[in-house]
Amino acid sequence: MVKVLMIDDDKDIQETIGPLLNVLYGHDVIPAFDGKHALDVLANIKGINIIFCDYNMPVLNGYGFLSQLRNNPKFSSYSNIPVIGIGDFPENKRELLTEFKTKPFSYHELNDLIKKYCS
Repeated sequence: MVKVLMIDDDKDIQETIGPLLNVLYGHDVIPAFDGKHALDVLANIKGINIIFCDYNMPVLNGYGFLSQLRNNPKFSSYSNIPVIGIGDFPENKRELLTEFKTKPFSYHELNDLIKKYCS
């Protein structure tokens, strides 16, 4: 089972895409609603295999989250984890991403990315 951290403040994505990835493909999808919440999740849950991260979120945006993830020694065990940017990441803020996917996307497309990076 792949553990997926889904960071997005869009309630529809959290309520549809995450459960579909779980039911159809057996992935354990853990929701986070902003970058700060995601850092709290990473500090408390081990074994995350891949992260999907939106850019525009309250409290801490996607780039702020990525900066902490990639540069803070507290998260060194996750420094090389694949992070797929979703949504509207500005081009000049994508250097810390593994890959980028525009919205809208399907759960099939996300599953293909999970297979690509977690096989």
